[in-house]
Amino acid sequence: MRNAQEFVRKLKQLNAKLKKDGGKATIEAVDDSTRALLMGILCNYAAEQRAAGAVRKIIESVVDMNELRVTAVSDLVGIIGHDYPQARQAATEITQVFNSVFNSLHHLDVSYLKTQSKKAVNAFLEGIDGLTPHAAAFFRNRYLNYNEIPLDENMFSYLHRTKCIPDGISVAEAQRFVSDTLKDREGVNFYMMFKRYGSTHALRKAPRKPEPSATAASARSKKPVAAIAGQHEDDSSAAPKRGKGRAAASSTAASSRAAKPSKSRARKSSASGKSRPTASAGKSSTRDRTSRK
Repeated sequence: MRNAQEFVRKLKQLNAKLKKDGGKATIEAVDDSTRALLMGILCNYAAEQRAAGAVRKIIESVVDMNELRVTAVSDLVGIIGHDYPQARQAATEITQVFNSVFNSLHHLDVSYLKTQSKKAVNAFLEGIDGLTPHAAAFFRNRYLNYNEIPLDENMFSYLHRTKCIPDGISVAEAQRFVSDTLKDREGVNFYMMFKRYGSTHALRKAPRKPEPSATAASARSKKPVAAIAGQHEDDSSAAPKRGKGRAAASSTAASSRAAKPSKSRARKSSASGKSRPTASAGKSSTRDRTSRK
């Protein structure tokens, strides 16, 4: 690791700050191997007290721990609580881990690891599907009493933001670095105090916008239909008006065309009327002339 001494200095400064702010912390041992696996999984997303409460709920909800292998993820989420941080992710890991352990041993009791070498323990834990570096380190620390400091998501993120570990380092590598720097009891105190500190200084995700209700969505979907229907009604009501206008115009044109011949006929009749009196006048004048003769 490049600039290792600089990172060691920053990490020890953080440890001194935690000691000054929080003093000493106590740690609770975990005697059951299955419970240690559950705690390691759940503590990656929440405080230990809350994780212990979720483990109690799980134990009370099942008759045998083997049930966790076949329990649906949605049912596990309901057991540990929908408000548990990243509940679905934690439930998925529980199902994967317990299935993997059962497929390897045909049971879920891994207490035999206490008699195995560190190399054998690490090989077995690394071969478990779905077991995160935090859960593996927690199991080694709490159940096997190894000097290993687990780093949950908030702790690992804080160390990155404050440049206490190099960029690009993995969680497993960061855990080894912290464990090698802070040994024995100092490491235990650091873990307990830093877990609380990391959760209070975690980056908060922006809250999701509430999804629209089904009623609002249906109302929005119906609006365009109503508008289109209204538009069709307007068009249909406007169409007869245009038809009536055209009919009225055509009737007017027809009446005007019919009126024109009547005028011509009137003119002809008036002309003939004028000519007739002239002829009669001519006849009367001829008669007068003959009578005078």
